[in-house]
Amino acid sequence: MKSVFQQALGSAYDTLHPELQRRYRLTSHDDQRCVGRGRMRSIRRNPLALPVLWAGARRNLLFPETGTDVPFTVRTHPFNDAGVETVAYIRAFDVGPGRRFDAYMHYDADRDCVIDALGTHRTLVTELRFEATDSGGLRIETDDQWVALGDRTVPIPTPLRADVRVDERYDEASDRFEITVDISNPVVGRVFAYDGWFTVEYEPCSELPPEDAPADWGR
Repeated sequence: MKSVFQQALGSAYDTLHPELQRRYRLTSHDDQRCVGRGRMRSIRRNPLALPVLWAGARRNLLFPETGTDVPFTVRTHPFNDAGVETVAYIRAFDVGPGRRFDAYMHYDADRDCVIDALGTHRTLVTELRFEATDSGGLRIETDDQWVALGDRTVPIPTPLRADVRVDERYDEASDRFEITVDISNPVVGRVFAYDGWFTVEYEPCSELPPEDAPADWGR
């Protein structure tokens, strides 16, 4: 079985740095998860976005706090979601109680992209486009976005979009991963951003832990 990220990148997956290949190769058949621990050098946000960030924090969809040298963890756990190979991507930031940014990703062959459902209730959904960089890093950018309301989906108009760019690479000099995330909006500019580093361990884990599962898990 190919992982979500292998499907998204195709042959370009083999050009990633070997440590990124290992990190993103896991599938639900491997009974493992990847746990990263490190620090974010800087977490920044636009004051104009505070109402949205406060609302999102209630469902693990960003948060309003900022900081420097912030302890950070990221848990990447593949699981089978009603027959669909899915990855839980759980980021936790030690800037306030329970500050997390949760995502659940699966590959959509018809759209030829990864579908990223954000927050505990998977309400904000976006297409992700993956690219391997010339230096062996991974770049992820958003495309179409919509809001999931039960069985309905409502497209998000361009002025309300949150355009995301993620750059992740492996730094051999420090033996750790480097990551930069920038979220912007066509109207207000930068909404939220962070950058930092982490190291990873691979842990046995056959079931998706309840604390990392989406709110509708098992229903």
